[in-house]
Amino acid sequence: MNGNESFNSGIKRRAREAIKSAVPTVVIVSCVWFFLSAVIAVLATRVSGYDKAFDELRGMVNTGAGIFNAATAVDFEPGDLFLRHLNPLGGLISIALNICLTVVGAGFSWYCLALARGEKPEWKSLFDGFGSFLKIVWMYILCGIFISLWSLLLFFPGIIAAYRYSMAIYIMRDNPEYGALQCIRESKALMRGKKVDLFILQISFILWLILGLVITIFVGIDVLALWLNAYIGVATAGFYLAAKKEG
Repeated sequence: MNGNESFNSGIKRRAREAIKSAVPTVVIVSCVWFFLSAVIAVLATRVSGYDKAFDELRGMVNTGAGIFNAATAVDFEPGDLFLRHLNPLGGLISIALNICLTVVGAGFSWYCLALARGEKPEWKSLFDGFGSFLKIVWMYILCGIFISLWSLLLFFPGIIAAYRYSMAIYIMRDNPEYGALQCIRESKALMRGKKVDLFILQISFILWLILGLVITIFVGIDVLALWLNAYIGVATAGFYLAAKKEG
């Protein structure tokens, strides 16, 4: 690291270097990830029947019926609307699809970790998470429970808990023998005194995110996201490696 280079600047520089040397390019891998996300999201919405509920809700918003109409607003129940269109079997399939998407997301995190290490992972690394399917799902369920319980106290304890457990997915990759709860405990120990540092790192991407929003407004699609998603992912994985090195 350069003498005048800050901790986060060093992490981001190494992330850019890793992305630049990636083969295949991270844009291709991000395209695969975004394509899978879009396809699974559409399928999950359609098989559950929620697409019809959203269409009806959109029509009500456009006409003002039952929502903005003071005379009928009292009769509008969003829960009833979605229950009316819910396909029970489709709902279960939708849950299964979203779980698969979560596991692919874990694979993307592992892909970013490999890049941060200077390795040359293939796009097929996105599916590595299926080798630890149940463990990944159980870990995310536990994290969700813990974060929800902390959120019952106040909003900020929930955010702090999310940062506390944020390194668990990388720890699972490096320690396949660990159980889900052990990965969470190790993440908690690793992030002790480092949560603010990770927050500052993530906040440093705000200008890139704003630029992506501007591009979306004028172009209709956030083309920058294909690169930015990997940039943030590799930088976060780099933070994990730096935090692990510091001990």
